Amino acid sequence: MNNPSQLVHRTVSVLFLKYIVILSLFLSQTAFGAGSYDLDDSSNYEADYKLGLELIKKEKYEPAISKFKKLIDKKSDNYTQADIYNYLGYTHRKLKKFDDAETYYLKALKLDSDHVGALEYIGELYLETYRIEEAKNSLQKLKSVAGESSEEYIELSKLISNYTQ
Repeated sequence: MNNPSQLVHRTVSVLFLKYIVILSLFLSQTAFGAGSYDLDDSSNYEADYKLGLELIKKEKYEPAISKFKKLIDKKSDNYTQADIYNYLGYTHRKLKKFDDAETYYLKALKLDSDHVGALEYIGELYLETYRIEEAKNSLQKLKSVAGESSEEYIELSKLISNYTQ
């Protein structure tokens, strides 16, 4: 290897290989970093919230519960803690876990006594657990908060009416 052109070729080849290795390391770090899940990132909370709602629509209540439980004590502009507890109550009620459902609805109402969803759903829970008077009380509270023309009032009113017939 005394030939200068061979020495230059070898030097260029080594430098090129080093460049490729460094570039591939950089690109792999960028690619892996782009998919990371920062536990303190509020956009992840928003994604969990939306996914929880989608899971409810698909009647996949257990996975929805795990999404909503992650959101307890997490702040957002798109949902309140009362919303989270309301959906936890809803999912537990759909699984016939009535005691847990009631606990979550009551937590939602403790945070926001005028939470329309929690008022409707706890009324439905009361009907499912044969507590008609409590369901009627929820309906009256719903009437004062949302009015007789609200979807929630109309729905709970129909359920109570059908229950008593």
